[in-house]
Amino acid sequence: MTKIAIMQPTFFPWLGYFELINKVDSFVFLDDVEISKQSWQTRNFFLSNEQHNWISIPIRGSSSNTIIKAEINRHALFLRKLLKFTQQNFKHNDLVGINKLIHQLLNQQEELNLADFNIKLIKWFIYLFDIKTTIYRSSQLFDSVDTVDRVHMKDEKIIDIVQKISGNHYVAAAGSKNYMEKFGLKNYPFKVEFFNYPNAKRISIFYDGYGFENVLESINRLGIEKIRKELFPKS
Repeated sequence: MTKIAIMQPTFFPWLGYFELINKVDSFVFLDDVEISKQSWQTRNFFLSNEQHNWISIPIRGSSSNTIIKAEINRHALFLRKLLKFTQQNFKHNDLVGINKLIHQLLNQQEELNLADFNIKLIKWFIYLFDIKTTIYRSSQLFDSVDTVDRVHMKDEKIIDIVQKISGNHYVAAAGSKNYMEKFGLKNYPFKVEFFNYPNAKRISIFYDGYGFENVLESINRLGIEKIRKELFPKS
């Protein structure tokens, strides 16, 4: 049975994102859907001087872009500010590499779109956690003609993606349950499972009014070895 999960590429996701990736055989970054500027796609909160501070990725132009077409406004300025923030606030030895990555992105000539930027960050943590799941991007699975008018058709898009990579077991975030049940679980031509992030919820800190701490905060607090042991326990 081939397990598939699909998620939008978010800005420094929480540990549950990586627990889900590790649970499946193939993971798809859903990068060709509409961007929402006030979402985890473009912002996250960080702890600095015992205060919650939001950092947002500035997006150029209209918010109606898809994630893969959304351009980061004043790209170099944003990365310089982000690098300064991570250098000042995330000093754990396991996080030295993230500063190097941001520095590399700052020095490359081409500007990144939102999808490329978030995916590069997430893939660095996938490597750090030694996750072996096969990774895809939804924008690269189909010819452009195949995806015309499909951006907003959430259920059909899930079916298209899972079938495209020959999946027969879809592992969905628990938050997807309501809209998937409205569509009708019997209408999905494969097994559907809802995942509730049991290990990530146990070891992550939840802040009322904000949410779960992001992956940087978790590594800074716990270290990578403890997270690997607790998040991906060997059966």
